[in-house]
Amino acid sequence: MSRLSVFRLRIKASLLVSLSLTFIVMGSSGLAQESGTEKVAGSQRAALPGQAIEGEVAVPPDPPDAPEPQSSAGDSSDSAARTEPRPPAPPNEPVEKNFTIERSVQYAKPAGKKLRADLYVPKGDGPFPGVLMIHGGGWSAGSKAQMVGHAQMAAERGYSVMAINYRHAPKYKFPAQIHDCKTAIRWWRARAAKYKLDVNRIAAYGYSAGGHLACMMGTCDPSLNLEGIDVPQDAPATAVQSVVAGGAPCDFRSMPPEATFLRYWLDGTRSEKPKVYQLASPQAAVTPDDPPTFFYHGGKDWLVPIHSAEKMEARLKQAGVMTRFYKCKGKGHIAAFMDRGAMQEAMEFLDATLKGKKE
Repeated sequence: MSRLSVFRLRIKASLLVSLSLTFIVMGSSGLAQESGTEKVAGSQRAALPGQAIEGEVAVPPDPPDAPEPQSSAGDSSDSAARTEPRPPAPPNEPVEKNFTIERSVQYAKPAGKKLRADLYVPKGDGPFPGVLMIHGGGWSAGSKAQMVGHAQMAAERGYSVMAINYRHAPKYKFPAQIHDCKTAIRWWRARAAKYKLDVNRIAAYGYSAGGHLACMMGTCDPSLNLEGIDVPQDAPATAVQSVVAGGAPCDFRSMPPEATFLRYWLDGTRSEKPKVYQLASPQAAVTPDDPPTFFYHGGKDWLVPIHSAEKMEARLKQAGVMTRFYKCKGKGHIAAFMDRGAMQEAMEFLDATLKGKKE
């Protein structure tokens, strides 16, 4: 099989991975439609990715938004938000709760496209360090529901969490996705008091395509002009102070020049758009002032080969940036996403870099 055929199979597989992760989330949490804004409370018991925690109490959502024109194929962020699972009914015995969740809050509306987020806020005075959660799905599928388990684990540990939806390819091509991540950070910092957020301690945390975007959040300086469109000069900064990147592709500069499998997202082949492929590669933008970065990756990930993240880590180390790498031995792309050891290591890394705790 040719190298080009392998690449095409990988991008098709990424869509299957996204669907699989979504089904995992739905199957673990139960199915129910979600619309508007909903608040629930979380317990202290940790959950695996996609699992709802026992003891969450659902409150009736606000009235739904007015219907929007149907999105084109490949752009499912709004539909995903409306079909994300709600937590199951509360158990008979009371469970102590230590954070609340505000669901499907609109944080932006670029060109009429509503973007929503779930906000997890620990109980207590705060302010708390923050974690921006970014889902995967080949930049063309998936939703914030995929990050439920990771988000709950962080909230239980004393982090204010914002799990976002973002615009999807092929309707919205790069750099729309990184623009949305940066818009989310600005929106969140502007509402720091409400969400008990420490604006000086925020991490970007993602898996797969979300891991790539988390790396981008760590490496793309304002000089790269990826802040967004029509951003006010007095808008809050988008810099993050720590990064967690799981299963992340980090460099597209070595892709076959005529390969078409990323055309749907990067709007051309590498030979046609060499500057775009470089701009989308976080490894190409590494500088010594980048934040500490934690990588985790499946040792048998054939969809996103582990050497992509390994090369990114080596480049960061060469620049003098603090890094850690957790290898999920014997696991593929989906299994690594749900690796409990990786999640725990990621939380300890955040504690060290955002809370000053010794690992």
